[in-house]
Amino acid sequence: MTFSRTRAVKNRATAPATALSEKAGVRPDLFGGHEVAFEALVENALVGVGFHVGRTLVWANQKMAEMLGYEQHELIGVSVRLFYASRKDYLEVGREYQRLTSPQGYVHERKLKRKNGEVIWCLISGKRINPTDSKSPSVWVLQDITARKLAEEALTKVNEQLEQQVQARTLKLQNLNRSLLEEVSMRRAMELQLLVSREKYQAIFRNLSVGIVVTDFSGRIVEVNRAMHAYAGTRELAAFLDQIQVPEAVIQADATKVSLMAFLERIAPSEPRSISRAQISWVVEPRSRDFSVVASRLSSGGLGVAYIFEDITEQKLAREREMEQRQSLAHGGRLALMGQMATTLAHELGQPLNASQSYLASIRYRLKSELSERPDVLEAFELAERHLEQAGQIVRSVRSFVSLRQTPPTQVNMKEWLDRTLALLAPRLRASRTHVELDIPKTRELPWVRANSVEIQQVLMNLMVNAMDAMQEVRILDKAILIRIRRERGRRVCVTVADNGPGVQVRPASKVFDDYFTTKARGLGMGLAISRTIVESHDGELRLTRVKGWPGAAFRFTLCAEGV
Repeated sequence: MTFSRTRAVKNRATAPATALSEKAGVRPDLFGGHEVAFEALVENALVGVGFHVGRTLVWANQKMAEMLGYEQHELIGVSVRLFYASRKDYLEVGREYQRLTSPQGYVHERKLKRKNGEVIWCLISGKRINPTDSKSPSVWVLQDITARKLAEEALTKVNEQLEQQVQARTLKLQNLNRSLLEEVSMRRAMELQLLVSREKYQAIFRNLSVGIVVTDFSGRIVEVNRAMHAYAGTRELAAFLDQIQVPEAVIQADATKVSLMAFLERIAPSEPRSISRAQISWVVEPRSRDFSVVASRLSSGGLGVAYIFEDITEQKLAREREMEQRQSLAHGGRLALMGQMATTLAHELGQPLNASQSYLASIRYRLKSELSERPDVLEAFELAERHLEQAGQIVRSVRSFVSLRQTPPTQVNMKEWLDRTLALLAPRLRASRTHVELDIPKTRELPWVRANSVEIQQVLMNLMVNAMDAMQEVRILDKAILIRIRRERGRRVCVTVADNGPGVQVRPASKVFDDYFTTKARGLGMGLAISRTIVESHDGELRLTRVKGWPGAAFRFTLCAEGV
């Protein structure tokens, strides 16, 4: 019987011994000629035994297969990552893998995962067969310690429960003794926190740049910050309450006028923690401000509504200015297009005007004898010739004015230059019912200047158009513009343009020369800035002045006389 059992064990262990020596890379001589006995011992061990190469299982005994819930052949060539319950455990063991080179090997307790997903606790010990060879296979032994772990956990829980009960009773006794002191300390701390919180709130409330009004639950105003007092022009709450009762001081979005108090009552939210918004204009003499108002219903502290007033006057003005400038730029684009059209029209009208003058001259020549007897017809011919000549001069002036070519300075006859400018503006002067008074020397006494005729013509036109617009805005019945030309000492010719309009109202008056500054409802604000640049490029000066007998705005610019 003993012989048969020994033989059966030997036969059963022969095949695994071959697998171990071949697949695990273990030299047969390491077994000292007892491979079969060693294999049988390992195969029938009560613990799981396996051989790894590079963390890959190359052989495992039947006990390891049973512990992990696999067939024995299913474990061969499988990475040990499959058996770890978590990637973290797998990586931690990998970092400790180098300890296998020590004679003691490596021992740890880890959770492993069976094939069916069940988690078990195992005591795992590993060691390389040849500790000096980093590529040597390693042998690992698994012991199922799940029952022990469960018992330890149960014992730990019992101990923890006992400790908790002891601690709870101890704490209860301690709390009973300390409760009064803690309550006193807590109340003192709360009072300090409330004091600090109130101080912070008051500092923020007082110094915020936006206006704040706070009411109680009944709607009575209880707090107003400094910014709101500044908006209202008050310092005390009583004065503020009087100010917000002023009727029709607030202009709402629908253009209706109410008192500020009525407005606050209207936008107050009814639901807790709800918010309402509105934009208004608030008139507090002598100025009006635009505000964005947010009203928020408070939910605690016996308070009612908090109103926040943000002054958006400058933002609104900036948006309006931006819109006006965009409109003016668009208008400038249309004017540029009109300039191109004017050039085309001037070219197209020039030929028929020249032809008309030629035909009229021919007819007058052929009817010369008859016209001597018909002075009325002769006068009509002369009048027609003057009008045709004037039309031709206007066409030439328009063509020259809208030309984009930069011409060098030339000798400019001031009389002809003035006549061309007045001819260009004649339609607008008639439409605005404005007459021009000329205060200039006799033609032979008028000096010539060296300048770009078109550019200085633009300066004079800008000044005259500004004068007409200023008088049109205030609806002056007797509109008049003075143009005065004087020769000054040295090589200077002074041109003055004045009107009988309202004059320059801004302070300082020099602000009218700033880029984009305008007092017109529609304007780009570049006319005077461009004019000053043109005059200065001619070594001249453009500035405001006063002219006796002319209450409106007066501008004078200087040019260099020629040949002096």
